[in-house]
Amino acid sequence: MAKTKIVLEEGMLFSIKLNENAWTLGQLCNLFKIEGKRYEQYTLAFFNYLFPIEEKLKSEIETLDLSKPIIILTINGNPIKNYGLNIIGKREINYQNVPNYKNEISQSLGLYRNKSQDFDHILKTFFGLHPWDGFYKDNYVDEVLTEGTVKRKDVKYLKDFSVEELKQILPANSIKLKQILENQ
Repeated sequence: MAKTKIVLEEGMLFSIKLNENAWTLGQLCNLFKIEGKRYEQYTLAFFNYLFPIEEKLKSEIETLDLSKPIIILTINGNPIKNYGLNIIGKREINYQNVPNYKNEISQSLGLYRNKSQDFDHILKTFFGLHPWDGFYKDNYVDEVLTEGTVKRKDVKYLKDFSVEELKQILPANSIKLKQILENQ
């Protein structure tokens, strides 16, 4: 049986599994295509909502305030094909804290702030599942947060994780992990 091609549209909402007990959501806020080419860029907005199971997220999706995304990123591929995200709805885009976000999307490449990146580690860090200071720059996550976004009270730092936990969650080539291992 042939697969049905899913046509993505701005406003679509996706569930994002951070771990077995942590789910959040993203919204496709810009779909960039070059006419006549197979070139697409997907920019998603992410929100300060964390759910223990996907079903709870789905049941509350219509009541969530989606006016203040915490992060906007152009991601490194199709949200479904490359990241395995599930479509859970569609809502109007109306961001109060970043009303002109489309002005920061490149007209030639479709990249938000001229870069694309994976969202997984950034979201896990924002929600306290990875260390805030675990990136090559201590303020890396601060730099990608939207204006007015406040750091959660439950964020964690390198000191809050055991060396074994850090080995599991940080990339093997992480500068911070290498420094910790050298100082043991």
